[in-house]
Amino acid sequence: MATNHQNGLSTGNGGNTTVQPAATSVINLSNSSDVVIGPMTQYQGSVTIYQYMDATVEASRIAIPNLGNGHMVIDRHNWGAQQGVHGPYKLPHPIPYVLITHIGVHSEICSDVHVCSIKMRTLQDAAIAEKSLQDIPSNFYVGGDGNVYVGRGWDTANAYANMSLAVCFMGDYGRYEPNDLQLSALDHLLTFGEKHRLLTEDYKIVAHRQARTTRSPGIKLYEKITKLTRWYPCGLPGYAKCGVEIGLPTVWDQEYPKSIPTIVPNASANSTQTN
Repeated sequence: MATNHQNGLSTGNGGNTTVQPAATSVINLSNSSDVVIGPMTQYQGSVTIYQYMDATVEASRIAIPNLGNGHMVIDRHNWGAQQGVHGPYKLPHPIPYVLITHIGVHSEICSDVHVCSIKMRTLQDAAIAEKSLQDIPSNFYVGGDGNVYVGRGWDTANAYANMSLAVCFMGDYGRYEPNDLQLSALDHLLTFGEKHRLLTEDYKIVAHRQARTTRSPGIKLYEKITKLTRWYPCGLPGYAKCGVEIGLPTVWDQEYPKSIPTIVPNASANSTQTN
């Protein structure tokens, strides 16, 4: 019988080929330290490392609340939120205003529960580590998959306005059009809130850009918002300025102490915008 030791093959007289395991390398170590086996990456300077685990998402739609028309509510446990974190202020009911925001800054639209859950964890980590917030900023998030992801929920004030329910569309709507599933999810969420007296019967919808110098929620989403029957045109020419009545100053100043710019009275100050 001829044997090919290099390839680990043995050929018998009948011409049949049998496969034998190839030789393996064995490394014996004793009394050693700082040993690395395999590739190693070295970083110089400050490095922030986020570790993400797969979100535990129930396969059955029965286990996840359904708003109707196939819109699921993905709670904090299911998208993998950090445990034991929450905003500092309670949100009194019923809520008179709904504030529409978006993620912005070239954010892509997520299209399924797995990707949207990763985005939610990224948003929460950034809010806590980089913006010194106590939790993810908005009350609810609308994914491109047409599902609603719970942020601070119905009972905790958001980081923008303590008399409002902040609903954030996940993506950059200066670049992308909100899809029909997202707009339907928003409608079903607000209908649920009104039905359960979490929202006032005459609640008003306000875009973030109406109350702050910001592009949020993006021009493409803003155009859709202004066509809704509950849209409230405060802050626009001919209408009163919006802000104080929806509680913007209080929570904003306390939760975003580093984000309040020093206003310099010159012509260029009016051109400053944030996403």
